[in-house]
Amino acid sequence: MVYVFDIEADNLLDEVTRIYCLSFKCIDELPLDHAIAGTLTTKEDIIKFFNIPNATYVGHNIIRYDF
Repeated sequence: MVYVFDIEADNLLDEVTRIYCLSFKCIDELPLDHAIAGTLTTKEDIIKFFNIPNATYVGHNIIRYDF
C-alpha cells in the first residue's frame, strides 16, 4: 500500500511540543475519490500507521520532519 501523508504540529522540528494530526490517503485505490483516507489524532494511532506491514510512505519533507 502506498500512503501519502502529512503531519501538522505546533512548530518547526527543533521546537515541536505537540502533534495535532496526521492526515493520509492511500493512493493504491482507483479511482482516487474512493481511496482510503483519514486523519489520526492520537499518539497510539500515529504509531500504528507507521507500523503498517509493507507500506510505502510518500510526502513532502518527510525525511527531515515527519519521520
